[in-house]
Amino acid sequence: MGLTEESPFCVAVLSFDRKDGKTEYKLEQVNSTFVASVAPLFKIQESLKEKSFAQVLTANKEHQTVLENAIEEVAVNPKPARARAQSIEVLTLAEEDQGFPIKRHFDWLVSKSTPGQIVLYGDRCHQQDIEQRAQDAELVDFFNNAPIALHWLSGEGIVLWANKRELEVLGYTEEEYIGQPIMKFCPDEEELVLEIFKQLGSGNTIKDVPVRFRTKEGKIVNLLIDSNVKYDEYGKFAHTRCFIRDDTGRKIHEAKAQLLLEETKRSLKMLDNFMSRSLHHVRTPLHILQNSMDLIQDQVQTMKRFASEEKVSTKFQEAIQESEVLLTDATEQIQNSVVLLDDISDLAKLDQQQELKLNKELVDIKTIGREVFGMIDIPDDVDAALEFHGGGSTHLNTDKHYLMKVLRHLLDHCANGQDAQYNFSDQEHRHISLFVGNKGDVCQFQVVVSVDSDLPSGDMTKLLGGEKPGTDLPPIFQKYHQELLPDEIRDVAAAGGLRSKIEASINSQRFDSLNIGLSLSYHLVAALGGDLRYSSESTRNCFSFGIPHSSTELSVERIVFKSKTKSKNKFAKVPEIKPAESPKQDIVSRGVKAFEPPSVLVVEDVPMCAKLLLKQLNRLNCSTKWAENGQVAVDIIKETNPGVYDLILMDIRMPIMDGIEATRILKKELGCTTPIIALTGEVGEDIREQCKALSFDGFRNKPLKRDALLSILNEHLGYTAPTGPSQ
Repeated sequence: MGLTEESPFCVAVLSFDRKDGKTEYKLEQVNSTFVASVAPLFKIQESLKEKSFAQVLTANKEHQTVLENAIEEVAVNPKPARARAQSIEVLTLAEEDQGFPIKRHFDWLVSKSTPGQIVLYGDRCHQQDIEQRAQDAELVDFFNNAPIALHWLSGEGIVLWANKRELEVLGYTEEEYIGQPIMKFCPDEEELVLEIFKQLGSGNTIKDVPVRFRTKEGKIVNLLIDSNVKYDEYGKFAHTRCFIRDDTGRKIHEAKAQLLLEETKRSLKMLDNFMSRSLHHVRTPLHILQNSMDLIQDQVQTMKRFASEEKVSTKFQEAIQESEVLLTDATEQIQNSVVLLDDISDLAKLDQQQELKLNKELVDIKTIGREVFGMIDIPDDVDAALEFHGGGSTHLNTDKHYLMKVLRHLLDHCANGQDAQYNFSDQEHRHISLFVGNKGDVCQFQVVVSVDSDLPSGDMTKLLGGEKPGTDLPPIFQKYHQELLPDEIRDVAAAGGLRSKIEASINSQRFDSLNIGLSLSYHLVAALGGDLRYSSESTRNCFSFGIPHSSTELSVERIVFKSKTKSKNKFAKVPEIKPAESPKQDIVSRGVKAFEPPSVLVVEDVPMCAKLLLKQLNRLNCSTKWAENGQVAVDIIKETNPGVYDLILMDIRMPIMDGIEATRILKKELGCTTPIIALTGEVGEDIREQCKALSFDGFRNKPLKRDALLSILNEHLGYTAPTGPSQ
C-alpha cells in the first residue's frame, strides 16, 4: 500500500466491509509518525472494539461527526474520492508527551487506497492556524446561519455562494443554486438585473431595489436587494456582496395603504356624486321658485299700474306695496341660495384638482368695479368706495364671471365677515375699499377693510405684498378647504390619518354658514392666473391679487358708493350694456318668417318647470309645445313637417330618454336642423363638453329668465320681442 514509515504525516489504514446497508471499519495499521504524534496502536486497539475510529480519536462530538462523514463519503463512493476534515481535535497519548493525554488539532485527508481499504493522512495544526480557523469558522457560521439571505455573484452573474437562509427562501439545494446564473432564478427581471450590474460595475452601491425571484416551486417572491462590489488587488471585479430581504410584508403593507386610499377616493367620489345629484334636485325647485317670483313680480307691476290708474282703496295699494317688498326679499334669498349652490359645486370640483375652463372675453375694468358693488349687501355702518389708479390697461382679457365672483366674495367677507382675524371693536366704523390699478403688465386688485377715520387711499406700490400662499396661508383660506388626495400612498397609518383628516374637515363646517367664499376665491384667482395674498395690520386687513391686462390706459377716478355723508341705501346704478346683436338668420335669409313669432318646442320632465318656461315664451309672443321627455320630443319631430318648430329647448336629465340621447337621434339619425339649446341645472365643464360633442347649438343653465330667453331667440333666430308692458 506504499505506507512509508518516514512519512511526515500521520497515516492510518482502515479496512471496511458493507453488510446490510451498513459499513464496518477495522484499523489495520498506523505508521511511526502516527504513533509518535497520536498514540501507539495498542493504546487504542481495545477501544476500537466498541467505538468507531473517529470516536476513539476525538471526544468532541461535533468533530466526531465531521470525521465520520468524511470517512463514510469515501468508503461508499464507488468512484475514487477524497474528503477533508479540518481542525479535528484529537486526544493524543503520544510517546513524545510520555503518554500524557493532550488535546491537539489535526487536518485529515481521507483517500481510497485499494478496494476495501481507505487511508487517512493527518497533519498537525499549529496554534496560530487553530486560532485563525476558529475565527474564520465563527465568521463563516455568522454569515451562513444569518437570519437574512446572502449571496455572492461573479462578474458574469454566476452564484458563487449563498447562505442557508437564501436557500430556504428560494427552496433550492446548494447543488441546484450555487454555480448557476442568477438570471435563471429571476427570469422576469432581466432588464432590471442588467441595470443592477451596470450600477455595481460603475462602483455604485444599490439599496432597497425590488426584484422578483422565482422559487423552486415556481412561486414568485418579492425581494429587496442591497449590494456592492468586492474588487481584487488588481482593481478588477471579484464578486458582489448581496443582501436580500423578503419584501412581501412591505408589499402587503403598501397594498393595504393603497386600498385604503382608493377606498377613500371611492367614498369621496360617491359623496361628490350624491352631492351633485342633491344639488341638482335642490336647484330644480329653486329655479321654479325663481321663475315663479319673476312672473308674480310682473303681475304685481301690472296691478300696481292698474292701481295708479283706477281709484282703489289705500289698503289695496298698501297691500300691493307690501307684496312687492316681500317678493323682492324672497327673490333675493332664492338668488343667494342659487349662487351658494353654484359656489359649492365649483369648490368641490376645484378641490378635486379638476381643470377650470375659462370663458375669456375682453371686459372693461371700470365696469367690473362698478358692477361688483351692486352685488353685495353693505351694512349701514360701513363705508364703501371704489378707487381706480391711473395708467395701464382699461381692459382685461379674462373670465368675467369668475373674476366678479372673487371680488364679490372678498368684498362681502370684508363687509359682513365675523371671523376672528378682525379684531376691530364694535364701536369702530369700518371702511371697505376696492383699489384697482396697474403695475407693469398686471392689473392689480386690492380689497381693504380698515378702521381709519377716512376712507383709505390705496398704496399701489404695496399691492401683492403680504403673506405668500401655500402651507403658511392664513387659516381663513384653508378652514373649509378639502384635503387634496395623492395619487399614491405607501403607509397605512398615513392613509388612515388622511381619511380621518378629510372626515374631520367635512364635519367641521359651521351650522349657520358654509363660509366657503375665501377658499373658493383662492382657487379661482389661481385659475385666472393670479396669486391671492393676505396681509393684516392692527387697523387694516387686505386681500390682493393681480391678473395680466390687455391694452389702453386706465384713467384716474374715485367713486364713493357709501359714506357717512352719502345716502346709506342708494348706490350708483351701472348703465346696462346691451350685447352686440349677431343673429344667425337675418330678414333676407328668413323672408316673411322673420316677422312671425317663433314656434318653440320645450322638452322638460318637471311639469312646473315646463309650465313656467312656456308662460315666459308666451309672454314673448312665441307659440309653444311641451314634450314630457326626450322620447316624446323625438316622436313629435318625426310626425311634424320640417320647419314647424324654429327652436328646441332641451332639458338634459329626464327619465325614459334624456336630452343627450334625444339630441343624438335628432341630429344624427333624423338630420334635424332646428337649433337645439341644452338646458340643465348642473354646472361644470364636463356636461358642457358632452353637449358640445353632440353638436348642441347652445348651452344654458336654469333658470332661464326673460332676458336669457330673449338672448337665445335673438342669437339663433334673429327674433326681437315686441316692447311694452308684459301681458
